[in-house]
Amino acid sequence: MVATEGPGQSSLADAGPVAVIGVGCRFAGGAASPASYWEMLRAGRDGIGLLPERRWQPYADLGGDFAAALRRATRWGGFLPDIEGFDAEFFGLSPREAELMDPQQRLLLEVAWEALEHAGIPPHSLAASDAGVFVGVGSDDYGRRLLEHLPTIEAWTGIGSAMCAVANRISYALDLRGPSLAVDTACSASLVALHLACQSVRTGESPVALAAGVNLVVSPGLTLTLDAAGATAPDGRCKSFDSSADGYGRGEGAGVLVLKRLGDARRDGDRVLATILGSAVNQDGRTNGIMAPNAQAQRHVLARACAQAGVDPRSVDYVEAHGTGTRLGDPLEAAALSAVYGAGREPGRPCLIGSVKSNIGHLEAGAGVAGVIKAVLALGHGEIPPTLHHTTGNPAIDWDDAGLRVVTEPTAWPRTDHPRRAGVSAFGYGGTVAHLVLEEAPPPARSEPAPTGATAAGLLFPLSAASEAALREQAGDLAAWLSDPAVGGTLADVGHTLALRRSHLGRRAAVVAADREELVTRLRHVADGRPGEGTVSGVVPPGPGRGVVWVFSGHGSQWTGMGRELLASEPAFATVVDTLAPVFTREIGFSPRSVLAEGDLVEVDRIQTMIFVLQVGLAAVWNSYGVTPDAVIGHSVGEIAAAVVSGALTLEEGGVLICRRSRLLRRVAGQGAMALVGLGFDEVTRRLSGRADVVAAIASSPVSTVVAGDPAAVEEVMGRWAAEDVDVRRVASDVAFHSPHMDPLLAELAEAASGLSPASPRIPMYSTSMPQSCATPFVDGAYWAANLRNPVRLAAAVLAAAEDGHRTFVEISSHPVVAHSVKETLADPHGDAFVGTSLRRNQPERATLLANAGALYCRGVALDWATLQPAGGLAALPTVAWQRRPLWRDTRPRGAGPGLCHDVDSHTLLGTEVPVGGHGMRLWRTLLDGSCRPYPGSHTINGVEIVPAAVLINTLLRAAADGGAGPVLRDVSLRVPLTDEHREVQVSCADGVLRLASQAQDQDQDHGTERPWLVHTSALVPASPAAPPPSPPPDGRKTTAEDPAAVARHLASVGVPTMAFDWTVEELRRGPRGLRARVRAERPGHPAGTWAPMLDAALSVAPVADPVPALRMVAGVREVRIVGEPPETAVIDVVVSDAGPDLVDVSISDGHGAVLATLAGLRYAGMPDVTTDSVAPQHLVHGTVWRKLELAEADGQPYRREVVLVAADARAADDWRERLSAAGAPVRVVPDPAALARLVPAPGAWTDVLLLPAVSDDPPAEAATRATWLLASVAQHLAGGPPAQAPRLWCLTTGVRDGRTGAGLALAPLWGLGRVLRSELPQLWGGTLDVPCGDDAPADLVLRLFGAAPAEDVVSVRDGGFEVARITAVDGAPTRAPFTCRADGTYLVTGGLGALGLEVARWLVERGARRLVLTGRRALPPRATWDDPADDGRRAQIRVVRDLEALGVTVHSVALDIGDAERAVALLDTDALGLPPIRGVVHAAGVLDNRMLADVDEESVRTVLRPKVAGAWTLHELFPPGTLDFLVFFSSCGQLLGLPGQSTYGPANVFLDALAAFRQATDGDVTLSLGWTSWRSKGMSVNEVVDLELRARGVGAISVREAFDAWDWAYRHGAGQCTVLRVLPVEPGMDRPVVLAETVAGVGAADPAEAGPAEVVDLSGLTPEELRSRLLAEVTERIVAETGLSGEALDPRRSLSEQGLDSVMTIVVRRSLESRFGHVLPATLLWHQPTVTAIADHLTELLTAGDGERDVASAVS
Repeated sequence: MVATEGPGQSSLADAGPVAVIGVGCRFAGGAASPASYWEMLRAGRDGIGLLPERRWQPYADLGGDFAAALRRATRWGGFLPDIEGFDAEFFGLSPREAELMDPQQRLLLEVAWEALEHAGIPPHSLAASDAGVFVGVGSDDYGRRLLEHLPTIEAWTGIGSAMCAVANRISYALDLRGPSLAVDTACSASLVALHLACQSVRTGESPVALAAGVNLVVSPGLTLTLDAAGATAPDGRCKSFDSSADGYGRGEGAGVLVLKRLGDARRDGDRVLATILGSAVNQDGRTNGIMAPNAQAQRHVLARACAQAGVDPRSVDYVEAHGTGTRLGDPLEAAALSAVYGAGREPGRPCLIGSVKSNIGHLEAGAGVAGVIKAVLALGHGEIPPTLHHTTGNPAIDWDDAGLRVVTEPTAWPRTDHPRRAGVSAFGYGGTVAHLVLEEAPPPARSEPAPTGATAAGLLFPLSAASEAALREQAGDLAAWLSDPAVGGTLADVGHTLALRRSHLGRRAAVVAADREELVTRLRHVADGRPGEGTVSGVVPPGPGRGVVWVFSGHGSQWTGMGRELLASEPAFATVVDTLAPVFTREIGFSPRSVLAEGDLVEVDRIQTMIFVLQVGLAAVWNSYGVTPDAVIGHSVGEIAAAVVSGALTLEEGGVLICRRSRLLRRVAGQGAMALVGLGFDEVTRRLSGRADVVAAIASSPVSTVVAGDPAAVEEVMGRWAAEDVDVRRVASDVAFHSPHMDPLLAELAEAASGLSPASPRIPMYSTSMPQSCATPFVDGAYWAANLRNPVRLAAAVLAAAEDGHRTFVEISSHPVVAHSVKETLADPHGDAFVGTSLRRNQPERATLLANAGALYCRGVALDWATLQPAGGLAALPTVAWQRRPLWRDTRPRGAGPGLCHDVDSHTLLGTEVPVGGHGMRLWRTLLDGSCRPYPGSHTINGVEIVPAAVLINTLLRAAADGGAGPVLRDVSLRVPLTDEHREVQVSCADGVLRLASQAQDQDQDHGTERPWLVHTSALVPASPAAPPPSPPPDGRKTTAEDPAAVARHLASVGVPTMAFDWTVEELRRGPRGLRARVRAERPGHPAGTWAPMLDAALSVAPVADPVPALRMVAGVREVRIVGEPPETAVIDVVVSDAGPDLVDVSISDGHGAVLATLAGLRYAGMPDVTTDSVAPQHLVHGTVWRKLELAEADGQPYRREVVLVAADARAADDWRERLSAAGAPVRVVPDPAALARLVPAPGAWTDVLLLPAVSDDPPAEAATRATWLLASVAQHLAGGPPAQAPRLWCLTTGVRDGRTGAGLALAPLWGLGRVLRSELPQLWGGTLDVPCGDDAPADLVLRLFGAAPAEDVVSVRDGGFEVARITAVDGAPTRAPFTCRADGTYLVTGGLGALGLEVARWLVERGARRLVLTGRRALPPRATWDDPADDGRRAQIRVVRDLEALGVTVHSVALDIGDAERAVALLDTDALGLPPIRGVVHAAGVLDNRMLADVDEESVRTVLRPKVAGAWTLHELFPPGTLDFLVFFSSCGQLLGLPGQSTYGPANVFLDALAAFRQATDGDVTLSLGWTSWRSKGMSVNEVVDLELRARGVGAISVREAFDAWDWAYRHGAGQCTVLRVLPVEPGMDRPVVLAETVAGVGAADPAEAGPAEVVDLSGLTPEELRSRLLAEVTERIVAETGLSGEALDPRRSLSEQGLDSVMTIVVRRSLESRFGHVLPATLLWHQPTVTAIADHLTELLTAGDGERDVASAVS
């Protein structure tokens, strides 16, 4: 390699040094600012630690080979703890876009902002400037992941992942127009970027430049590469130039330097931290390997940099070396340093060297800037911090002759005859090397010392942030900083920095403080969100309007002493007062200064003139503060000051006018009065019409007016209107302005003003003196006469200004007079307007004015901070309080596929964690087969490979621990053996329950064949594990030695010949109650040790405690507790329970008495049968069959009850009356439900009431609604009396079972209502009698049914007999192919944005749908708002739709009331939607309004029936039978089971069932109505009431997957209407409806929510008094729990409905009492026993009667 050393000095050096004026950094070890970085360096600490735990988890989830590779990867380094968090809102980024940004972009945005604040450059001040950005970056880990996840790529993915955007994003965010480039030269990148930035600054290309470097370790790929190359240190620590150097530790972080030319920095008053004298970059060319370093190239770049800097290398005192700590690199670098910097040194004065990599790791692309910042800080502090981990110099370096020494302790900078200088090196592994020469900052220019405190009145301190939370946090940070006694800087420095060196953001606060203590106190008020004196806060509006309007108020603002403080403290004010002095002396005979300083304000002439003086003086002060008006308004006398400010009059002309006007007013002083009334101007004018003694004078606001006139007249009006509750207040004026009292003065006033020379206003002036609020009035003499006489139209002027776009108003006065009126005027039309004030009576004037200036600042009004903060310099205040939140796109790298894998070396089946929406559930998925068994050996039982119980338990332990220590499992159940056939395995954790389940994955299996999920293992995770495990049994037990090989022989003898893990029993001893074994488990050949081998040993040893050989499988463990790491050798103690040999307690200790694990209550069983928690669809899908009902034979006795017919159809009533009478029944007839109340005698226990509903001519949907309300109304009229006296209510329907007529369809809902009435009113409800179309039931048959009163909800008359409905499983061979959707069709889901609708949408897509229309009451919001949804519900909807769209599905959401047929036709027009025809419809719309019958009204009936009934009929007409591939109705099994509270919902669902049958009467139609049980955690029935009622009837919920499997099953079997429910095994207390009599409990255990019945309380032995007292307490406890009332607030004798217990709550309470006391209670319990006392009395009677029956039974037996 040919090179020349020391080429000539570049011409760029002529531009002078480059100044470093600001620094920002974020490095490991908490070095988040220059100050904290320096503190860490000086203290000799490092930031080396373990990689954040979940950083590389997506890669570990790719499979066992990936996980194994990651275990080999070095995990030690200098890492940042939170790279996921980012304050997106601060930079105006949506969370969605921020997620798509490389976190290096996000990190640099924050650090760049901090660096600019550190430099004292407001970041926003650089907008549109040529400021440049130069960034060294070498990693795009995150971006690669985004680009490799093809399904989620979107428009922002490209720029979010681009390396160029690391620089470009800063330029974009700050609107910088200079060069913006990313540099990648590997480990020299940021130093090369700094080199380029210096060139740009020197040439003038960039007046300011940001030079930066960044590095984040997002993916493990490069780490594995470096590990393979031997470049990384196992402990992650760089041992620079040390004999123990073994590689470097990777580091993360970012650093930013702010640069200017030194001359520019001095001109601008910037603080200079250091200067850059010169730099050089070159390449080492061709070496013996592209990554091999080259000492000659390094020497060359060092020499070139010194030549560029114009310095002798011997004048450089310290070099911040590259110093990675590699065996090859350190000696080569030392040789280069020695050749350039070590040569020619004086003895004992070596060049000092060091490397910050020993503190924070090697930041690779960011390493150079990290070293420069260290050097800059060291130059500034005059001290060199130590290099860590250096004890003995590398022997390959000739330290004696090198002229170098590593700094190993804090060292004062050597004193020399030249300025302090430092060099910084950075070398890229591709061969690009860079070096930089720094020099200490020149001494700052001398300046006058800033005052140490504020003025007596205080200073105004602004704070701003991007959010309220950030503002409060920043205020707290600043208060803490000011409270630190070690912090320097004056209050003036603080104010200067906040006001002039920071950008002012949208969320603001301002604090007035006179000293440090007051500032701290008031900042803490801001931090706490507490308003307080001297503090204001607010939000800059997005559209602040056209500018500020100054409102000059009139008479009434004056107070003695006003202006005195301003005369002394505000030069602008004093100048105005003194300018007016000659005019006042000439025109009115007194000086304004003397009146303000000493005089009283009593006479009107002094009051009015001083109001003017104060106003124009305040205007001058506001102008000096930088606040200028964009328009003005004057109120009465205030118009004179407004005219002056607008430019219509000069200040002197205004003084003349006010003096002459005030002189005239002396004549009328004391003759008038004024009052403010709370009425509008027009109303006051109307009331005072025709009067001249009192008139409406001022239109203050739309709701307030000032009246003026004779004192007596004003007094009379005030008294009269006050009596009418009108708000009235006297105004402090004895002059009746703007009334006839002014008439004598008008001519003279016009004449007095005629000598003025008014001009057109330069600033718009909204007149209040003229009928129209002209913005440019000509203020001549006539105008000023009108000003004195005409009503003041303040409200109109304010509204006119607001209509012109003004939104900020400031009252210019010595006390607020009109501010309230202005606010009232703007309140309704312009509620966003701001109304500020100036001074306040008897309050410190400057402090008040500053606070009001602060309020304007918070509104977004610009202030002249150079005036408000006139002194001080830059202070290192706390920077932005970032409001970070995790924003991370968790995509899988290329090749991830479904990500179904696990780490076999972890000895668990814990696979990839997948996100699960809602309820805090966690889910892990993996695939298992013989190639990825998570254990090294083989575990066959009778020839079948079975996953060991130890692996299953270890899996749940790992899931429970989730990175923590000491996991505990309780109630571990091992139900089904898990084989290693090809299966998907899922581990779930929800509500403290862990489950491990699997599903076969046979690829050849027919898609229609059921693939059940098997739950193999489950356990509970306690919220707070209790005490530590017990000590092991004492060593002194009497035991005998046995052959350690006995364990292996035992296992082999029962069919377990091989071991899953490599463990050995070294010693085995048997005692009277168990075993003790010393076991050695071989450690794996990788670092991760797990508990599985030792658990396997314990579970294998324990069965040997029973000397009788038998195959025993682990069935359960009461508690598994782990408290330590697994030992290599352990003592296993097995203690057999008294309950038998299959129950033992096991402890595992380390041999020294320390118990590390326990398995308490370990239970064994024989090989179990395979069962499943998932129910097959053939056990869920039920059809309706009709069975004969056998009634008891008539005993020959006549019918002895009466019949009351309720019939609006007189013909039908007469027909039934005649027939029933002929059959021997007395009959009465009423036309409607209300007539029942007029019957005498009233119907009673001897009465059968038969409703004969007539079907109207309305469409079936409306007819169904009317019929439902008719039956409900009849039931309500009959249900009011005592249950024992209740009549029996029956209902007659025609043709419902046939399902072929519109009339039958309209009456179908009555079946559902009747079933609910059976539950709610069992004493009242008789049943529904259905007869075929065209047939009728013989009267004697009807009376026979009435007499028998069977407990059947619906009885069908057929062939002279009765039939009743039962449901049975739908089985047999399928008649259709599996359910599918066409890719070329559109599919409509009503209620499609509900929980069930979205699940349906997903499933339809699974079945082939590619175009969906989802309707709901509200459509999705505009797509532009999707990244910031209004609530969690909307967020979930959007997430599902986006997921579907990512699969290529077109999704339209339509806001549609499906019951509105006309809108449905219009909105579901597929041509208009641009979609193909609708091929299938799922009607899932519905409204749930559960009420007990007593609370039902006609509106609630219509509300619930409309979406289901009217909606279904709309769909029926829109899509006639046979026109769709399918129409599926979502019905409910609740009506079949008679769930209380569903007296509207139940009828609606029966209509769907009937309509499905009605449509299926047409050949070729495929309509299916599915009567669902509740879906777990889904749908409208997600509530405790429904679950309780279902369970009480022996019915359980189903999972989403079970639901869709059932749907497919029903579809394939050609059903028209099916009931889908899970029948539970019979338990005590269940009241299973008779309709379920022929069902069979589905296979599978119950959910946790469906656990067995609670333990019944034992009340035996209590006396009646004790029993009643106990029951009173029990009832109270349950009602308190449900209502949320306190026990003290619950009145036991007051109606519970009056205390907030609604009809739905009654069900929960009733079911709770049933479970507690073991008795079925009537649904009407809380109707007829409506108080706590009554319920307790009822229960006492019930339980006492039960005891009596048991006593009798005992006596008989």
